[in-house]
Amino acid sequence: MKKLLLIFTCIAIFYALLNKPAKFTGTIKGIANTNNEAVKIGKQFSNGSCEGSGKKLMTTAPMKPQDIRMILPYGTMVGGHVMPTSHQYLEPWDRTLGRDKYEVRAAMDATLYSISRRAQNVESGKATAEEFQLWFAVSCTHFYYYDLMTSLSPDLRKIFDQKKQQNDSAYVNIQVKAGQVLGKIGGQTLDYGVWDTQLPSPAGILVPKHYGWDGFRPYLADPLNYYTDDLKKIMLSKYVRTTKPISGKVDYDIDGTLVGGWFLKGTGEVTGGQSRKYWAGHLAFAPEYLDPSVYLISVGDFAGQEKQFSISRSAPNPINVSVKTGLVKYDLLPWTHVQADGTPWHWMRYSKGVRIVNEGNQKLGCVLVQMLESRKLKFEGFQGKTCASIKQFTSSAKTYER
Repeated sequence: MKKLLLIFTCIAIFYALLNKPAKFTGTIKGIANTNNEAVKIGKQFSNGSCEGSGKKLMTTAPMKPQDIRMILPYGTMVGGHVMPTSHQYLEPWDRTLGRDKYEVRAAMDATLYSISRRAQNVESGKATAEEFQLWFAVSCTHFYYYDLMTSLSPDLRKIFDQKKQQNDSAYVNIQVKAGQVLGKIGGQTLDYGVWDTQLPSPAGILVPKHYGWDGFRPYLADPLNYYTDDLKKIMLSKYVRTTKPISGKVDYDIDGTLVGGWFLKGTGEVTGGQSRKYWAGHLAFAPEYLDPSVYLISVGDFAGQEKQFSISRSAPNPINVSVKTGLVKYDLLPWTHVQADGTPWHWMRYSKGVRIVNEGNQKLGCVLVQMLESRKLKFEGFQGKTCASIKQFTSSAKTYER
C-alpha cells in the first residue's frame, strides 16, 4: 500500500476544487434532467462557453494508446482523497523517463474553457514543479477533463500566461480538434474524467448539494460509453479493474446505513472550515477501488492525518449497519494488492484480477461507530489500539452527517 500511495502524492485535489469554474446547485436525485436543465447546468460550469447539447463519441485517446500502460478506475481513496475519487488515472508507459515525455491530446473536438496551474503539493503545501489542469465542453451537457499535465503546448502556454488571473487560472474559449497536442505528461499519471449533465443524479449520492466543491460528481459518466467501438476496445485492454462497473464507482450512499460518504457536523457542507485541508471533515465507508470485496474506512482526520484502513471481510458490512445495529467496532488493517496468481502486484505494471490481502495483518488501530439517525453517526478513532481494549466512546468522539 505504501508503494501505491506514491501514485497519488501529486494529486490535485485542492487545486482542482478551487479552480472549477462553477458550483453545482443540485437537482432531483435519481431523475434525469430535462434538456433545458442539463444545458443550464452545463453553461454554469463552462461560464457560458459551451454550445448545443447531447454527447458525442470520442475518437482519440487522451494519450497515444502505446503510451498508456494501464488505466486505474474511478473511486480511489488515498491520502486527501478521502471520498472516492471522481477521475481515472492513465499510467504512462515508463515513469522513469521523466517529465514531458508523452503527448496529451484532445480526445475530440471541443471548447477548452479553463486552464489552471499548480506549483505546490496538495497535501503538504510545499513547492513543486508546475502542473496544469484543462476543462473541455463537447456540448453544454458533455464534458471531459485532464489534470497533472506537466507542460502545455507553446500556443496554450502563451494564451495562459496572457490570461491567467491571481488564482493561476485562465478562463478561455479555445476550439480544439480531436488529436490536437495540448501538452505533455511524464513521471506521473494523467487524471481524466468524463461528465454528462443529462445523466440522472445517482441514488448513491443522497445530497448532491453537499458536493458543490466537486460539482460534476453527480454527473460522472463511464468513459467507455463515450468512445467509438474501436477506441473502446483499445481502452478496455488497459483496464486493471475487472468487477463491474469496470470504470469504477464513486456513489455508495444508502440512506439509513453506514455505507457511503459523511461530513463532520457543522463544517459547512464539506470544506471542514479550512482553506486547504478541506478533506479533514470527510469520512467514507466504501469498497476498495480494485477489489470491492474489501471495505475501506477513509478518514480525513485520524490522529491529525488523513488515513485509509481496510476492515476484515468478516467484520460487519457497512451496507448492513443501521441505527438498529447499535455500537460497532472495526479493527483497522493495512492491506496488500496481489495479482490473480497471488504474487505481489507492482503498482506501475498492468495486471488483471488484482485483489486485496489483509487478513492476519497487524492491527493499526480501532474505530467505534454508531448510527444515531438515518443520516447522522458518532465516530471515534483510536490509533495503535485494538478494539478488544476499547469499551466505549470518549469525549473526543465526533458527529458526522449527510
